[in-house]
Amino acid sequence: MSQPLVYVPFFCQALHVVLHYFLVCNYYWMFCEGLYLHTILVFAFVSEGKILKWFYLIGWGIPIVFAAAYAILRANSHDAINCWIEENQHTWILNMPVLISFVLNIFFLINIVRVLVTKLQAVNYADAHQIRKAVRATLILIPLLGLHFILTPFRPETNSAAARAYEIFSAIVLSLQGFCVAMLFSYFNSEVSDQ
Repeated sequence: MSQPLVYVPFFCQALHVVLHYFLVCNYYWMFCEGLYLHTILVFAFVSEGKILKWFYLIGWGIPIVFAAAYAILRANSHDAINCWIEENQHTWILNMPVLISFVLNIFFLINIVRVLVTKLQAVNYADAHQIRKAVRATLILIPLLGLHFILTPFRPETNSAAARAYEIFSAIVLSLQGFCVAMLFSYFNSEVSDQ
C-alpha cells in the first residue's frame, strides 16, 4: 500500500517548493503585464521581440532564484514538520519578491491611470464620463496586476480565530483571480471575440 505524501518528506517538501515557485511566478507574470502596459503607454516604439525575452526571464527565471533560496534555507533549518506547510522565518524570501512586484504594479497602475486621464481630458468629454472610464479601466487592471495581494499579504497567527477566516478568504480570492482575468481579458474582450 502506498504512503501519503506527508509521510515521504522529500516529495512533500519538493511539492511545497514547486507550489510556491508557481505562486511567485504568478505574481511576476502579473508584474510583466504591468510593465508591458506601462511600456506601451509611456514609450512609443518598443520591439516586442526583445521585450518578450526579458519577460520570460522575469516571469520564469527570477522566481526560481527565490524558490531555490527558500528551499535551501528551509532544508537547512531542519523544519520537516507537516511538510513545510507551517509558516516560518524563511517565508519572507517568498513574500518579499511578491511585495516588490506588488509595489511596482501600484506604480504602473497609477501611471497608467494618469496617462488614461490625460488622454480622456484631451477628448473633452464631461467630467463624470471621464471619471467613470478611468475608474472602470482601473478596476479592470486590478486583478490583472495582482493588486488583490494587498488583502492577503501575511497570515495571522496559526490557530487563531482570524487564521481560518484568512484561509477561506485567500482561497476564494486567489482562486477567482484566474477566472476574473479570463473573463475580463478573453471572454469579454472585443478584440478576442472579433477573431
